[in-house]
Amino acid sequence: SQALAINRNLKNKHQEIANLNTLANAYLHLGQSEQVTKYSLEAIEICHKISDLWGHAVAVNNLGNAALQVGNIHEAIQHYEQALPIRRKIGHRRGESYDQYCLSCAYLALGDTKRAIDGAKRALTIVRDIGDKWHQGMNLNNLGDAYHCMSDLVEARRCYEESFVLYIPSTTYSCAVKLGTLCLEEGKAEEAQDYFARGIALCRALLEVTPNLYHALYELALAQLGGGQPDDALATYRQA
Repeated sequence: SQALAINRNLKNKHQEIANLNTLANAYLHLGQSEQVTKYSLEAIEICHKISDLWGHAVAVNNLGNAALQVGNIHEAIQHYEQALPIRRKIGHRRGESYDQYCLSCAYLALGDTKRAIDGAKRALTIVRDIGDKWHQGMNLNNLGDAYHCMSDLVEARRCYEESFVLYIPSTTYSCAVKLGTLCLEEGKAEEAQDYFARGIALCRALLEVTPNLYHALYELALAQLGGGQPDDALATYRQA
C-alpha cells in the first residue's frame, strides 16, 4: 500500500500496475477475493491506458483466481483463456505455464480430469524447459490431484512424491498430507501417519509466518483428522 501511494504520487504507471497486481495476489492468499477483484480491475484500467500487456495479463489471471476461489469456475476459465494469448504474444513462458496451470485447476474443479491433465502436462513441459522448480512442484501437485480423482493411485503417488522432494514451500505441506491420504487408501497406515506428521509440522511452520493462510489451515485440519486428532482438526477448521 505504501509503495502504491508513492508510485501514484510519482505518476509511475507501470510500477503502479505492478503494485496493484502484487496487492491482488497477497489478498488472494488471504482468501479475500473481493479485494483481489478490486485491485485487479484498477490495474487493468491503467493497463489499457498505457498498453501494458505484461501487467494486463497478470491482472486478468488474478481475476480468474478470484473467480475460482468463490466457485465461479466458468468465469475463471474465461479469464485464464484471455490471459494466455497475451502471455504468448509477449513471450512470457513462465506466465504462459501459470495460465495453463490455472486452467488445469479450473477444469479439475469441474471434474474434467482429461483437460486438467492435459493443461498440467503442458504447463509442466514449459517449467521443466525453463528450469523453474517452484512451478514444477505446483504442477506436479495438481497433476497428482487429477490422477487421484481418476483413482490412478500409482500415477498420483508418483506426482506427489516428485513434487514433495523438490521441497517447494507452497506445495510440500500439501503433498505430505495428500500422500498420507493416499497411503490410507492403499492400506499403508504406518506410512500414512508418517506423512500426516510431516504435513502437520510443515503446516505449522508455514502458519507461524503467515497465520491466516487458509490453504495451510485446511491442509493442517486434514492432516490432524487423518492422524487421529479430530478435536484439533475441528478447531483448525473453525480457525480457517
